[in-house]
Amino acid sequence: MEGEPRFPYPSFRPGQKQVAELVRKTVEEGGVLYLKAPTGFGKTAAVIYGLLLARAERVLYVVRTRNELEPVVRELSRFGARFSILYSARRMCPLLKGEKPPPPDEFWENCRLLRLKGACKYYENLVELKDVKGPVLRAIERGSPSPYRIVEEIAALGLCPFFALKSVIDDVNFVVATYPYLFKPDIFESVFEPHDYSDFVVVVDEAHSLMDAGSMMEERLRLRDVEAFRVELERYARDSTWGFTVAERLSSLIRRLRPPPEGRLRRINKALVLEAVEDPGALADLAAEIRVEKFREALSAGSSAASVRVAAARVAAFASIASLEGVEVFVARGKGGEPELRAIPVDQCIVTREPLNKARAAILMSGTLPPERFMRDVLCIERRASTFDAELVYGASLSGRYYAIVTVELTSRYDERSEEMYTLYARYIDAVASETPGITLAVYPSYELLEKISSRLSGVTPHVEEGRESSIDEVRGEALRLLEEKGRVIVNAVAGGKLVEGVEFTRDGGSLVHAVFLAGVPYPQPDDYTRSVVERLEEKVGREQAEYYVFTVQAYVKARQALGRAIRGPEDRALYILGDRRYLSRKLRELMRLHYHRVVYDLESFTNAVKEGLARLGLKH
Repeated sequence: MEGEPRFPYPSFRPGQKQVAELVRKTVEEGGVLYLKAPTGFGKTAAVIYGLLLARAERVLYVVRTRNELEPVVRELSRFGARFSILYSARRMCPLLKGEKPPPPDEFWENCRLLRLKGACKYYENLVELKDVKGPVLRAIERGSPSPYRIVEEIAALGLCPFFALKSVIDDVNFVVATYPYLFKPDIFESVFEPHDYSDFVVVVDEAHSLMDAGSMMEERLRLRDVEAFRVELERYARDSTWGFTVAERLSSLIRRLRPPPEGRLRRINKALVLEAVEDPGALADLAAEIRVEKFREALSAGSSAASVRVAAARVAAFASIASLEGVEVFVARGKGGEPELRAIPVDQCIVTREPLNKARAAILMSGTLPPERFMRDVLCIERRASTFDAELVYGASLSGRYYAIVTVELTSRYDERSEEMYTLYARYIDAVASETPGITLAVYPSYELLEKISSRLSGVTPHVEEGRESSIDEVRGEALRLLEEKGRVIVNAVAGGKLVEGVEFTRDGGSLVHAVFLAGVPYPQPDDYTRSVVERLEEKVGREQAEYYVFTVQAYVKARQALGRAIRGPEDRALYILGDRRYLSRKLRELMRLHYHRVVYDLESFTNAVKEGLARLGLKH
């Protein structure tokens, strides 16, 4: 880029210029910057400007989900920066349009075979095209800021969207991608080779999500997968005595397991799994042989070879993850109450250490970023770091825009849960919703608690629920329909769930959520998985600090993320109801950094406090 980069807005918001300078310095010195700033600060624009000031040649900017690509792409377009995007290749694939895609690992094997046999016209067209860069960059420009539109533009040219977008990586300064492109080594290497982490400045958006980084590597195995594996052996590898033995051992193991209550995990001795599978590498080879046969059948029948599924591959993927150091195996209650095996890292460093320490520089940002020592101890970020906290530097940006009420009568503490407590919660939620216009967002620590409390709501205010299998679009659509009809609605959601982490309820730039009710403290489930994470951390930082990281810090992040759903723009105002006496504890108060306007002891005083808060905020019904 020639000359000084231009900031594409009339002026800087408070703190943006300082952040840009910190980003520039971080890139030049090869360090780490922790950026904590609330919604409305303009983090994305400030960071991009800083990267341009630093003349960063290669930036890998990662976001959690496909939906979060668009705001980054929009800002890059305003700056006139050259960029490419990458998200799930199987969801980009034109051959799978309208079909349910296979799991990622299986998709890539199918894709590889299709390319080897010259059976994908989109890839063949790309290979034959002499000038790839020009058409692809123009398609990115036409489709911006929508990542989906960009993919459609490339597919309309008859080209493979994934490989087309990959082909221009060396011709742009920014690659905007979803988390796996940075945090899954096999994906990073296959996409960015011959480059390594040290060639990239990495930006991690919504970095609070890395508290659960291990979930990116999680693999699951059900009895039906093992039975499907056995059927494949009968048809495609009948002479594999070893394969039948593995299937029998796994089937016997899963059948013996009793699943824990829904939503919880119970650890099993992973040596039992490793003894059953014997050799994960040999399983992968067997799966590859079966895939070739299935693939050949699909091509002969004229069906979609891109969607071929191989149960043996699912067994092999599970065995491969289970065999890793720092990974434990758990049993959960799957669909229909059947036992389900899950291999999950209990050490987040397995995922984060290498990319964040080897990158040329790293910027981790969020409105609810955990403390710096958490990032060091839990994520194993070992390099020199600096922190910018917008609220500490510029004061509480939410001052005067929220009214916080703490309820002493309520708690989601396990030993105090009862039918009476669930009913009491429902009465409090009904009380605030009956006084509040727009959406009252009720956020629960778990689906179990959501179901018990929401079923007791009076129904005077209509309500919708986020279910374990519900579609975000369906829940959001129903909430907006009821809001249009009735003028108010309760949306019941789970802390850290699909709605709280990724859905906007806005109209004309303003939030429709005018009250957030935290129905308890969203501590992680006290199950074997949580205990395993604590035990692993305890070896490094001691028991007390490990429990603080796993329970208190995670609860704070989920609580603040939920509250953040209400205030999305500069004119938004909201009631914050902290429905648990434990929000008065010192450790939580220090992290939450909220002014508690009222502490109430019963429903009557709560109702009065709600009315007072709405009046102060100008939100009277």
